[in-house]
Amino acid sequence: MHKIHKATWAEETKHYLHFDSLEISGSGFCFDCDGEGHVDTSVFTPILLESWKVANDTSRFARRFQTITRRIKTPALWKCDCGQAMECEGFTNTCPKCGTDYNWGGQHLAPRSCWGEETGEYPSDIIALR
Repeated sequence: MHKIHKATWAEETKHYLHFDSLEISGSGFCFDCDGEGHVDTSVFTPILLESWKVANDTSRFARRFQTITRRIKTPALWKCDCGQAMECEGFTNTCPKCGTDYNWGGQHLAPRSCWGEETGEYPSDIIALR
């Protein structure tokens, strides 16, 4: 198997405008917005627009802005020996074309008929639950 490109990390930032109910704890509304807290209501459906109007009642809802940044991993891309490009991101990665199994580092794994408890492997290892 030949590596086409390495795994990479990217950051994704999203902004939200929350309207927390002053009457019922834990309830309210949340809308996507830009970095300055502006909400594009032109894309709202009629029901969402009605919710927006209700949420803006300052006697019933407290407004707060939130920014969430998360890191997202793009898995490494490999080329199988059969020529099929595939992503290797889990414990076991199976080529969709020929069925060959590889680990997350692109190493060819033994045929599944050879897998088993006698070799110290368990089903949880295969599906990465352990």
